[in-house]
Amino acid sequence: MAQIDITLIERDPELQSRVTTDDDTIEEYAEHLRSGKQLPDVIVFHDGLRYWLADGFHRVPAHVEAGLKVINATVLDGTRIQAAWYACGANTAHGLRRTNADKRRAVEQALKLRPDESDRSIAEHCGVSQTTVGKVRSQVSNLDTCGAPPKRIGKDGKAYNVEPSKPEGDPGAVEADEDFAWLNNDEDDGDEDAEDLPPEEEVDEVEERMKELAAPYESAVRDLVQIKKTMNAIAADSELGGYLALSITRIATDIDRLRGEIRQLTPVMPCGKCGGEGCSACQFTGFWTRQVERSRQEA
Repeated sequence: MAQIDITLIERDPELQSRVTTDDDTIEEYAEHLRSGKQLPDVIVFHDGLRYWLADGFHRVPAHVEAGLKVINATVLDGTRIQAAWYACGANTAHGLRRTNADKRRAVEQALKLRPDESDRSIAEHCGVSQTTVGKVRSQVSNLDTCGAPPKRIGKDGKAYNVEPSKPEGDPGAVEADEDFAWLNNDEDDGDEDAEDLPPEEEVDEVEERMKELAAPYESAVRDLVQIKKTMNAIAADSELGGYLALSITRIATDIDRLRGEIRQLTPVMPCGKCGGEGCSACQFTGFWTRQVERSRQEA
C-alpha cells in the first residue's frame, strides 16, 4: 500500500467500466471519510510516469469531496492498457451494484482490448455470463476477417478457429476442441444459469420495477443529506447557531445513522425465493433489501 497525491492520479473516463458514476455513492463515501473511517485502497497502474486509475472511480472523488489530499492505493506496474483491462473486471464483487448497462460497457471494453479472447475468458473476467458476452460480441464486432474463421484464445493460451454455427446434423460440422465445446453445444455450455437467463426485455422490466420501488428510499436519503447541510450551515452562523452549535455533532451523527438504515432497507432485487410474488422470506414484499442481499452474500 502507498499514499498517493490525488492530483497525480489519472482518472481517464475511457478506463471507467461503468457508464457513469453515482453522486449519491460519492457523497456517502465522503461522509464515511469525514467520520474518520477508511475506504478500501484504490488500484492504480504506474507506467513510470503516470498513475492510471483502474478501480476506485467513486472513492477518489469522495476523497476530494471530503477535503483529503492523499489516498491509499495499491500500485501495480503496468500501462494504461493494462489498467483498462483490469478495470473491466472491477466492481464484480464490491462497490455500487452494477447495472446491465455497466456490465455491457465492461464487456464491450474487454472485447475491444482483447478481441481474440474466448467468450468464457471474457465472461469470467467481467463477471457476466457467456451468453451475455456472445450477444455483445455479435453486436459490436467490426473485425475484418477476410473470410478466415475467427479465432479465440483458450485457457491454455493457444488460438483456436471457431467455425460458424451449422444446422444440427450437418455432416460438415466441425467438432470443437474440448475447451470450446460450449460454443457448439446448446444443451451444456458450461454456464449453469444460461438456460434460465431471462430475455433482455424482462431484465429491463425488472430493473425498472426495482428503480421504482427504491425511488422513495433514495429520495429520503437525498432529503437527509440536504437537511444535514442546512443544519451545519445554521450551526456555523454566528447569529443563528446558538444552542444548535452545541448539539450539531450529535444531530449530524443521528442523521448519518438514519441515512445508513434507510440505505440498508432500500429494495435492490426481487426476492430470490418467490421471484417477486411475495413470501415469508421477503416479508411478503416481493423484494430483498440491500441488507438482506449483503447478509446472504456473507453467509
